[in-house]
Amino acid sequence: MIKNIECFRKNEKFHEEDIADYVFTLSLKENSEFYIHIWYGYMCDIYRDPKVCGDYWGGFTRDLQEYVRTFSEDLVEIENLDEYINDLLLYEDVKFKYEETREVYDLIYDFLCYAKETKQTVLAELD
Repeated sequence: MIKNIECFRKNEKFHEEDIADYVFTLSLKENSEFYIHIWYGYMCDIYRDPKVCGDYWGGFTRDLQEYVRTFSEDLVEIENLDEYINDLLLYEDVKFKYEETREVYDLIYDFLCYAKETKQTVLAELD
């Protein structure tokens, strides 16, 4: 269990208002004060070398490659957290371009695991 859920309360550490770029947001449907805003560039850094789980893309990899679900412009519920967690784990040992990306990766992983453990719904949106 994540010990410090406060790190998810209105977390805008990895997003800057004055950057004219997309912002990827993960939030909890049951508690809108818990979210993370992430500069799109960090997501592209994590998924820049797409990895396949079995014979197909899954989770964020699929969504980013096809610009669907979590990487569409619609607010969507992540229906299968295990798929997204397992997909994220494919990138666990990647050396990222940006220094902060490792912290972003860990934050996303913890956020998804927290939601799964507490049976909450994760919403995703690309602005």
